[in-house]
Amino acid sequence: MPDCREHELKIAIAPDRLDEAIAFEPDSQALTRGPMQTRRLVSTYFDTSDHVLFRHGYVLRIRQDGVEPTQCLKGTTHSGSVGTRFEHEVAAPASTPDIDLFGPTVAAELESILEGAPLVAIFTSQIERTVRTIEWHGATIELAADSGEIVAGSKAERVAEFEIELRAGPLQPLFEIGLLFVDRFAAGLMQQSKSERGFGLLGHAPVPCPSEPPELDEAMPTGQAIAAVLQACLDGFVGNWPAIIVGHNADAVHEARVSLRQLRSALSLFGPSLPAGQARSLSDGARRIAAVLGEARNLDVLHDFLREPAGDDPEAAKARRRLMRRIARRRHAAYAEAAARLADSNTARFVLALQLCILNVGEMPNATFPGSIEMIAEEGLAALLGKALKRHKDPARRSPVSRHRLRIALKKLRYAADFFSSLYDEDQAGPYVERLGSLQRDLGELNDQVMIERLIATLQLGDVGRFVSMPKLPGREMRRTLGSLSRDWRRFRKARPFWIARSRRSRTA
Repeated sequence: MPDCREHELKIAIAPDRLDEAIAFEPDSQALTRGPMQTRRLVSTYFDTSDHVLFRHGYVLRIRQDGVEPTQCLKGTTHSGSVGTRFEHEVAAPASTPDIDLFGPTVAAELESILEGAPLVAIFTSQIERTVRTIEWHGATIELAADSGEIVAGSKAERVAEFEIELRAGPLQPLFEIGLLFVDRFAAGLMQQSKSERGFGLLGHAPVPCPSEPPELDEAMPTGQAIAAVLQACLDGFVGNWPAIIVGHNADAVHEARVSLRQLRSALSLFGPSLPAGQARSLSDGARRIAAVLGEARNLDVLHDFLREPAGDDPEAAKARRRLMRRIARRRHAAYAEAAARLADSNTARFVLALQLCILNVGEMPNATFPGSIEMIAEEGLAALLGKALKRHKDPARRSPVSRHRLRIALKKLRYAADFFSSLYDEDQAGPYVERLGSLQRDLGELNDQVMIERLIATLQLGDVGRFVSMPKLPGREMRRTLGSLSRDWRRFRKARPFWIARSRRSRTA
């Protein structure tokens, strides 16, 4: 695919303040270019009858704006970074799509997805857009206030949103001006596009976005490599917002929390290379958001445990149903709180500040850093391994609290291994990470019992408490799990760290 990208932020400004927003002057350096314009946009979205393009991460539309019709192929939210996604727009001489207009590379990609299936109109949007273009800090930025509706068959959804799009110039001003609008209007960020909302009307619920490890190369400048790690964490977090906010999806909550934990680990690793205090401030922000998501996640785990059948005892079954209704109410409230937190202005500030940090780090010269990304990887991995091995006694003979601390230390090591594994051969990193994963699973299984006990204690079960049995592992099963933990711990301690051979070759090269 060609490198065609749009850079745009969607700000959730209240509908009754859109006129105020379009006229807002960020500061005295903002110069309006040309008159403010209002035009009507009518867009028709095309796909196969089973929506194969959307399922592959693409959206195809033809837009009429009263000037020149255009045909546009866009990536979905999952296909891009914060404020950035694939977009390829061409003139449209007809009201039906012609994928050959995109050029041979894009057309070949679409043909391989479509496999001959015809494209048909799926839904439409009718939007009144007021546009103002400004020059600000070396960038050309388009401000747009949209109002209208999306129509899919008998279903419709109102649209009222504010967009800030970079038309030319460096990326940083887009996120800097985004922060000004967030502060001025106490607004959050929106992650769902109009097209994704249209497909939502057709029954496509937002799906979880598993975190993807960054692709690093030993020849990359250090700043770019660090930026790639941080970007992967941020994209994993933000990519799960729609599934949490719209779908209350338990897997999306889990993935978002993992991304935030990965981010905090990365900030700890790279903190000395960032401006003073920035890593701590961003890490604190991630921790606060994760704490809100944690309540929803904990109730998901508890719900899955307690929904097990209660046997044939009618009284027990009735008590369990009453308890499940109580938990369902708490889960609903927890997801509502999580959705509100993701949509608020504090989270928007956190995301925009982190994105600015990433862009700035990516442009820092190599001399700014203590060494290459390989050297930083080697030292960081060695330090994390050292912290884990400080707890050198057999974890099977230690207390649950001690095992939990070891589990956290190993998680941080695993995250770092995932960050840097692309710098090493798979046959070096793979076996080590596999042993690390086995050890984590053992510790996780033992930790589940402790966690569920703690969650149940917060429920104040009262008269239904006697019907809730704890997930006590049978003696034989407990011995098996502890035995597996001892074996996996010994295997892990004997494993040769995959970064050592590379680092020795690098020093002798």
